[in-house]
Amino acid sequence: MKTRSSENWACQAGSQNLLNTNKIYESKLIYGMPEILDLPQKEPLNLDFVPCQHYKKGENKGVLFFTEDHFNNAIWNRPEHYCDKFSKAHTVFSPDFSPYNDYPEALQIFNIYRSRYITRVFQEYGLNVIPYINHNDVNTFEYSFAGTPKGKMIAISTLGQAFVLEIFQELLKQVQPSKIYCYGKKDSAKYLNEFENIVFLETFMQGRTRIIKKKKMLSSFKSIKFDIK
Repeated sequence: MKTRSSENWACQAGSQNLLNTNKIYESKLIYGMPEILDLPQKEPLNLDFVPCQHYKKGENKGVLFFTEDHFNNAIWNRPEHYCDKFSKAHTVFSPDFSPYNDYPEALQIFNIYRSRYITRVFQEYGLNVIPYINHNDVNTFEYSFAGTPKGKMIAISTLGQAFVLEIFQELLKQVQPSKIYCYGKKDSAKYLNEFENIVFLETFMQGRTRIIKKKKMLSSFKSIKFDIK
């Protein structure tokens, strides 16, 4: 973004381009939604995925963005920096910028736009991207699924989403995914299990709870005194 005094700046101010207008992707979609590139994908090496704020540069893990929006906003503000940080990750999902029901529609559109935009940035950098299909309710169908290549691996989440059967059916119809990675409990919606190629990822909190329970169980076991004669 250029201003009348841009040439006098020694460096770009942190708040100078909050809309990421330095690069606008050509698009035939409504609202200029960036189109997701039809690129080859690699199967994740494992299901060891961590939230973006917990990923350490160089780790051979997957990166997901189902976390508080202020962590995702950091990706939006410095996309090139985070592309470099995630360069060794075996897989990255697209950021989940929340299009909450109580947001004005303009903000819902903008947050889905941001998810699409960062997906393209990740793809063009060369990361192994599994697009997260960011959506809200039926009002977002017109632009939340369009421009997604058919027959690809995608990611969804059941956390904080209005994920009902109608939305899932429309997703399958428009995107025709080859495989779905779902961040959330397996029993959160029974109809999800009807898709034959779906993988449920343990949430970060589920993982922490499991580890804590395991440690407590081991601690209790060690405290037991066996009287062997």
